[in-house]
Amino acid sequence: MAASLSQPVPWPEIPGYRIEGVLGRGSAGVVYRAVQVAVDRPVALKVLHADVAARGRSVRRLQREARTTARLAHPGIVTAIDMGECAGTWWYAMELV
Repeated sequence: MAASLSQPVPWPEIPGYRIEGVLGRGSAGVVYRAVQVAVDRPVALKVLHADVAARGRSVRRLQREARTTARLAHPGIVTAIDMGECAGTWWYAMELV
C-alpha cells in the first residue's frame, strides 16, 4: 500500500550525511537540507525516488548532472560536492544556497 499524504515517508540514510529537512519534491526525487558530517558543511542532497532510480536512464542523467556541475565555477551555479549510491538509493550533494 502506498504511503498516504498525511503519513511521512522516512528519510533515506546516506552515509556521511545527516538529513535535517525537505527543501523540495519533484517527480524524480526529493531535495533535502543536510549536513556533510565530517566537515560540518550544510548541503542540499538530491535523492532519486526508488522507482525512478530503477530506470538506468534516470541514474545516468543524475550522474551526468552531478559531474557537469562539479566542473563548473560560476556564482550563479551551485557546485556538486559528492555523488553515490547506497542500498539502491542514488543521490548527489551540492552546495546549499
